[in-house]
Amino acid sequence: MIVEHTISVTKHARIFTHGNLNSKTKYIWIACHGYGMLAKFFIEKFEDFAPEEHFVIAPEALSKGYIDGLTGRVGASWMTKEDRTNEIQDYINYLESVYEKFIKNHSAKIIGFGFSQGVATITRWANATKKRIDHLVLWAGNPGNELLVENRITNIPIQFILGDKDHFITEEAKIHLNEEFKKAGFNFISINFDGGHSVDKAVLQNLKFD
Repeated sequence: MIVEHTISVTKHARIFTHGNLNSKTKYIWIACHGYGMLAKFFIEKFEDFAPEEHFVIAPEALSKGYIDGLTGRVGASWMTKEDRTNEIQDYINYLESVYEKFIKNHSAKIIGFGFSQGVATITRWANATKKRIDHLVLWAGNPGNELLVENRITNIPIQFILGDKDHFITEEAKIHLNEEFKKAGFNFISINFDGGHSVDKAVLQNLKFD
């Protein structure tokens, strides 16, 4: 007889930061990358941010694998459909630990940022945590499907950003997503930019949180 068992284990996680966290810091970002990316490259999108005002934390997803075949480029993933419930709980616990290590009781504004697969990641954590999050930036991705029904983050302002040439999200899908956001009660604004499925540095730097 085959029986499935689950145990908790200790695992090392890589986290990359940009900026100088001190009393002058105005904004602290927790930035979750997309599927198949690595945090050390993803955080380069934020490298032009003023280091005295912005402290960017880019945690790397816990699962890694080769992107093409069995060698070459490596990418990370937040979850798959396999053992889904445990993987979601693992990354929620992970982001809780990231917050505890780097942020704790800092007075800066806390911004949760997700790109592509990272959108579901950051929104699920925001929905589960009791820690302060002041803003969410959801870029080219869907929140966790269950959040469209069990949404507890209606109090957090959201900037929902999509490129008009994003090959993963059709015009019909964009309209549907906006309708779903409204139906779920999200406090959001939509921002469209001239670009594809990527984080545009100029658009990113022009975001306002005051």
